[in-house]
Amino acid sequence: MRVKSIDVRRKSAAAAEAGEEAGVYLDGITARDLPTVPGGEGGLIDSDAVAGIRLVSA
Repeated sequence: MRVKSIDVRRKSAAAAEAGEEAGVYLDGITARDLPTVPGGEGGLIDSDAVAGIRLVSA
């Protein structure tokens, strides 16, 4: 897995500072790599494991 790109305030950036809201786009990670808990028709994303993170599929 590697960082594909970073966005800060919806603009491309080389880095984000502590406390800044940023989008980090990862290459080499799939939905199967996300932590899950039993539920629904198989598994649901573990909300405790990803607390504070907004997951968006690109």
